[in-house]
Amino acid sequence: MTGAPPVSHPVGRSLLLGFLLLLAWSLGAGAAAWALTAASLRLAWPWAALVLLGPAVLAGLALVVFWRGQRRSRLDWDGRLWRLASIDRTGQGQSLGRVELRLDLQRALLLRAQASTGGRVIWLWAQSTGDRARWHGLRRTPPRAEPRRMAA
Repeated sequence: MTGAPPVSHPVGRSLLLGFLLLLAWSLGAGAAAWALTAASLRLAWPWAALVLLGPAVLAGLALVVFWRGQRRSRLDWDGRLWRLASIDRTGQGQSLGRVELRLDLQRALLLRAQASTGGRVIWLWAQSTGDRARWHGLRRTPPRAEPRRMAA
């Protein structure tokens, strides 16, 4: 889609994002704990705990890092280029080379952005509650990543 109108929308942490991250981790940790109780009858205890609970702990740490990386920012599309502006005292921003849609929940989007300088990957969470009036404008802006197809 070319010629999409300019739009600006807040991105960052939200209660919904926190709930989804906690839910995802709880399901994984619960499955690991259940497997540990079943496996503890057959395996040596320290190894079972390391093998089954280790990944759950690492996943929890990764989710905390992701959560802390979600800063209140504003994602701007000027009709040609993307820009991410910080919503804090500094007000600094950066140009984004590419923004791709990774998860569309209709009222929330998970976006993968790449900084135009340095190529650093930035994950952004946008919700309709951030700015309801501009939500549909954000959803219409390009580019959208093509869904990856499974090899036959």
